[in-house]
Amino acid sequence: MSLLLVVVRFGDYVAVGLVQAMFPILTTQELGYADTFYPEATAATTMIAAVIGVVASPLIDRMTARRALLYGLVFKAMTMASVALIARYWGTPSVMIGVIFCFDLT
Repeated sequence: MSLLLVVVRFGDYVAVGLVQAMFPILTTQELGYADTFYPEATAATTMIAAVIGVVASPLIDRMTARRALLYGLVFKAMTMASVALIARYWGTPSVMIGVIFCFDLT
């Protein structure tokens, strides 16, 4: 189980690193948002995701590690797929904030 966790977390960190490197450029240069849009949206959504994590932690503690990992992987895959499907709506600020929140939550 621990070897599987290492491989999964490595892939997760690669994906998160790509998103963190790409989103500031995407929001300012490609979508034309202000330079302050991404840092402000990330700060707000990260705080909300942290509160959700604290509230949900007792539920996660009741699960086994394998089930929690499986649910997390499924949630992350569904999030990435849904974000890819709504790519044409990324120009709307509320949608982009939702995308950033989804990536912060996963």
